[in-house]
Amino acid sequence: RYLFELETSTVQADLRSRLQTQLNRYMPTIRVKNIETSLGDANRNRLGVRIEYEIDFLATRDFLDLLFEY
Repeated sequence: RYLFELETSTVQADLRSRLQTQLNRYMPTIRVKNIETSLGDANRNRLGVRIEYEIDFLATRDFLDLLFEY
């Protein structure tokens, strides 16, 4: 759904909100610190998502980079 509607900031905000909701529901031990989305500059068919998170009981802070191309 989102890959074809990314041109607006409201869609990107909705994507971040839905990711946060799903992570809270299915992975409550992970505390999300930040979610960033970005479109490719030269290639508008590319979506980048970075999720920065903490896992308290492991004393870990890390990030996950995802790249979607269509």
